[in-house]
Amino acid sequence: QCTMSYAIGGRSANRGQCAQPCRKSYSLVDAEGTVLEEDRHLLSIRDLNLSDNRGELLDAGITSFKIEGRLKDETYVSNIVAHYRSRLEPWLKEKGLSKSSSGTCRYDFVPDPDKTFNRGYSHYFLHDRKESLGAIDTPKMVGERIGKVLSVGKKGITLETKIPLHSGDGLCFFDRNHQLCGTFVNEVHGNTLLPAKMEGIEKGTVLFRNHDHEFLTRLEKSRSDRKISFSFTLEEIGENLRLTAMDEDGVTVFGTLSGPFAKADKVEKALATIQNQLQKTGDTEFICSTVTIDLDPVYFLPLSTINEFRRSTLEQLRAARHAQRPVWSFMMERNEEPYPVLDLSFLGNVLNRYAEAFYRRHGVNTIEPAAESGLSLVGRKVMTTKYCIKDQLQVCPKMGKTSRHPEPLSLIDSEGNRFELRFECARCEMEIYLTEKKETPV
Repeated sequence: QCTMSYAIGGRSANRGQCAQPCRKSYSLVDAEGTVLEEDRHLLSIRDLNLSDNRGELLDAGITSFKIEGRLKDETYVSNIVAHYRSRLEPWLKEKGLSKSSSGTCRYDFVPDPDKTFNRGYSHYFLHDRKESLGAIDTPKMVGERIGKVLSVGKKGITLETKIPLHSGDGLCFFDRNHQLCGTFVNEVHGNTLLPAKMEGIEKGTVLFRNHDHEFLTRLEKSRSDRKISFSFTLEEIGENLRLTAMDEDGVTVFGTLSGPFAKADKVEKALATIQNQLQKTGDTEFICSTVTIDLDPVYFLPLSTINEFRRSTLEQLRAARHAQRPVWSFMMERNEEPYPVLDLSFLGNVLNRYAEAFYRRHGVNTIEPAAESGLSLVGRKVMTTKYCIKDQLQVCPKMGKTSRHPEPLSLIDSEGNRFELRFECARCEMEIYLTEKKETPV
């Protein structure tokens, strides 16, 4: 729970305006003012990636997955959605589960989450606290490790790597001051690269690729779609032809074409023509999986007749699907059940009279207005998190570690705002309090 962005800058995360103070750099000091860490991104954590745990999540009863996309570009959205979709499909089939949506997504690229923006990955204590969550060196994308620099020449570098690189790739590295630097590849000659700039690159420097030019170009040009599968059956009923369309959800419609019809002189050609024309669905949301033709004798049908027969039947299918689309209705029953607490602080986020009336009705006595009412948060708790700096810096007392630095520990940002850290070890939580706020001059 975080109100840090609003506390120091007036931009509320509760209103979708978070300024991301967790991605800023901070210095960590102890109670005596000794600097333990200087200008590091101590609140920045790696990205949540639970795609390897999809089976467990489904078993737990989860039916909807949210992909964080704030401030992300189109390539990220395409890549990550395709990644999760491709990972979920086999598990749904194996567990006998069905999607809430119809159709199957088709991609003309192989998704790879390492190729678009990420800060590295974590499971955020899904099973235990063994992993390190922090991305404290940089909040930016470092990318995939390429290899070490073997030698540096006047214009190029030789690299120890098995990963093929291309002109236009973006590279980054940490220099000797542990600052993240970057450059682009102008030319590639085997394991020798000619980067756009060489500053900071030395023998032994580890290079990362944070822009795979070939992959991203292919991704930007990709054309993905979702198609609903259906089957056609053509048969003669009396003096008419009936075209049955049944989609993957079992929705079935019948199209009728009135006779009389002329027998085909070239039976095989007539069958092939009917088959080919019925399979054409163009830019519609449908894709034909099978065509069954049960005609004896086989008739000659003009192309225009077959095409119109197909179009009108698919239009019926579209209308039938719309009519049978599930409509969920939900009515919350008004009640006066007692709320678990009688007093709400600003963390209850009550900002209007409707929210206040709701809590009053459920027995809450004292309601402090939300921070966005103009409340000063100096001296108040502005973040509660399972992420713990002690754990990140390997001085967690639960792991038998001790620190010789007196508490409380504090974070100080580049503007001089000061935050006190309080550790609730019994709950494995860290709380952050704003203790000093520097006013920004108008």
